[in-house]
Amino acid sequence: MKRLILIALLFSGPSLAGEFQSTLDAGSDAVRKAHPEIAAHVDGMIPIENRAGMLFFPGRDLVDPSAQLLIQDRLLKDTDTAAVRVALAYALDGAHRLPWSVIVDQPAPVRRALLSGYKKAGHTDAQTVFAGALADPSVQVRMEAARLIGYRADLVSPALSAGLNRGLADASPEVRSFSVRAISWRTEDGGFDAIRPLLNDASASVRGAAVRALGKLNPDRAASLEAVRALASDNDPGVGRAVRRVLGGG
Repeated sequence: MKRLILIALLFSGPSLAGEFQSTLDAGSDAVRKAHPEIAAHVDGMIPIENRAGMLFFPGRDLVDPSAQLLIQDRLLKDTDTAAVRVALAYALDGAHRLPWSVIVDQPAPVRRALLSGYKKAGHTDAQTVFAGALADPSVQVRMEAARLIGYRADLVSPALSAGLNRGLADASPEVRSFSVRAISWRTEDGGFDAIRPLLNDASASVRGAAVRALGKLNPDRAASLEAVRALASDNDPGVGRAVRRVLGGG
């Protein structure tokens, strides 16, 4: 039973939201009938607070495929507070990630949390998810998408490259900074020239990220730029440290 349910969910990832929900409803109903004890446990779970003040659900038993299915079901029923639903989203493993057609209809904090299921390589639907998230109306979702896609150098597509380049001009300095980092980590074509103008960004965090990124993409070229050398006396000490590393001064 557990294996059949897991297989059904794995193949439902790219499907439309309605088809996904139908599959989930059928699977969760089957689990509730076959494993009422698991259903009672998941339905009654109360999150606890970690040291950072974030809610999470502890317990090794939550990795069970049947429990994962019911966590999906509870999250999408929208009967919990947003903070609890975020904790539910982080309790999902990579095999039980949700497709973008479902994620897009969730509140922004939940959308952001659900992106975590796509950090690791191997998810063929990740391109659709990140492309959508990079264009999301929420700053927090765009920021998380730019942050996580830096770990996914295996994902190569014009849509993702375009999304990251849009991020370089985002109104949010956090989005700009993570977009800079992702472009350098992924060694995007044309990344050096795309990032170079951000050496003059109004945000110190973005200027520092630009220096580090250029140093990673082409250390010699970065060290030769007058715009990089000028930042050695930047008012922000973090920017100065980044410049010194690029110039070989520690």
